[in-house]
Amino acid sequence: MNQPDAFQTEFRPVPGLDVSVALHPWDAETFGFETGEVKVGPSPVDGEALRTWMSHEGIALLVAHARGEDSVHRRRLHETGFRPVEEAYTVALPRLVKAGLPSSLVELRRARPEERSALEDLASRAFRFGRFHTDPWFPVALARRRMARWVGRAMESEDPADAVLVVESEGGPEGFFHVRHVDGKASLRLGGVDPSRNGGLGGYGLFVETLRWLRDRGARSVTAEIAAANTAVVNVYARLGFLFTRLDVTMHLHSPTAPYLER
Repeated sequence: MNQPDAFQTEFRPVPGLDVSVALHPWDAETFGFETGEVKVGPSPVDGEALRTWMSHEGIALLVAHARGEDSVHRRRLHETGFRPVEEAYTVALPRLVKAGLPSSLVELRRARPEERSALEDLASRAFRFGRFHTDPWFPVALARRRMARWVGRAMESEDPADAVLVVESEGGPEGFFHVRHVDGKASLRLGGVDPSRNGGLGGYGLFVETLRWLRDRGARSVTAEIAAANTAVVNVYARLGFLFTRLDVTMHLHSPTAPYLER
């Protein structure tokens, strides 16, 4: 279950290049090095100059996004040195209030503060998809740490729009969902089930009861972003009546001095 990148700072132009970059400070806190997102303008970009600038600024990785149908933009990013690491769908359920949600055996509640460590551990083991997991040049251990910290930060959030929901279980939470709900519009941010304890049925119930929880609290619509390669989750969203509204290609550019690359 995937989610768009969050916690961006503002985009700033790169001197001498038709490019602007926004750093991801919370990922820097997690990884110990800088990463960011890039927007490329209409002019050709010198990939070598961009990588040199990244090295000078201590930025290990940049991410760029392109619509799946925009072959021109994808080609320009490829010529700059970016390589695709993920395709992701944006999905929407615009009439959650009228959705026919099936019954399930899952019991859902808000996470308790004392469950943070257990949920971070669960998140570190629950995922195989997402751009950091599917980038063959990025360390899996760091990708797992990012998911763990994501849940930890969501639980730390004092924003009333944030909620971390968990699947009740005698042995501790076996699934979670981080959601946001603002003015009737909800988004499914990050969710997963414990791969060591769940046989596959709990994941569907987690989706169903999360949607019911949001609807009961006034959400009228819900959106999410999911990895296209995660066919199990794609099928769940389709089964629940979500509309697939767009496909984006995610591409990474690594600095030659990125600390995780083999020398």
